[in-house]
Amino acid sequence: MAFDVECINTRLSPLHLGFVEVVGCRIARRRDWVVRTPGERLHGLRCGGWTSTRGQTVSPEQYGRAPLFADAWPEMAKFIDGRPVVAHNAGARDVAALRRGCDDVGVPWPELTFACSLALARRVWRTRGGATAVVCCYQLHHLARRLFPEAGLYQPRYDLVAYLHADPVEDAEAAAHLVLAAQETTRTQTLAELLAVTGCSLRHVEPDRYQQSERTWASREPIRVPQPRVINHWDGELFARTVQASCQDIRANWRGDPALIAGCPHPGSCTR
Repeated sequence: MAFDVECINTRLSPLHLGFVEVVGCRIARRRDWVVRTPGERLHGLRCGGWTSTRGQTVSPEQYGRAPLFADAWPEMAKFIDGRPVVAHNAGARDVAALRRGCDDVGVPWPELTFACSLALARRVWRTRGGATAVVCCYQLHHLARRLFPEAGLYQPRYDLVAYLHADPVEDAEAAAHLVLAAQETTRTQTLAELLAVTGCSLRHVEPDRYQQSERTWASREPIRVPQPRVINHWDGELFARTVQASCQDIRANWRGDPALIAGCPHPGSCTR
């Protein structure tokens, strides 16, 4: 099982999540979910829609109708079915995005067991100087083209990645194929065997803490109500209405401690 998350902002709030299930060394199922973050809108270059390298577009209307991450997670958890999941740079980005999706509405973190395909790749294909002659870069699209080109990933629209956005299902497929390639290289049969051979480990997320490394856990920081992030606009009245709408959206969807939202300084603390 592998997954990837595309985010709507620099706080890593999730927007589009892709999952793939691997059965017998083959991709058996693919699923994706679009989720909404309270107080956030598709804006800037995304105002006309969010388009991926595979041509899939998330329109502002679709985004507006999308469930919150906290509401969509039970269906995702059912798809995962308690199995470990793999993501590229999992702890720093994808799993962090899942935690942020819960922080944005003040609910407990999801329970999850995960491994990082980036860490695995660095252990399997490495030399004293870093990368090998086969792998000179650990970015997913490079690994896919070097290690498993037969999968047909990142062709040909990935060259437009500066203008488009990565497809989470495609990235999840690449992470899955990367693990399979690592198993073939190390002559292992399962993810557990691969982790043992490479010295990597599974990590865990719990409702109030997450595992940073094999021996280190980090507790959840005190929950804070997210601040609206609104793009500055030449029309001051429009800016004020947008800020107010974002604040109302955050308040309406807050599920944490009511005292936190009651004492929130919005909209006075909103920055332009």
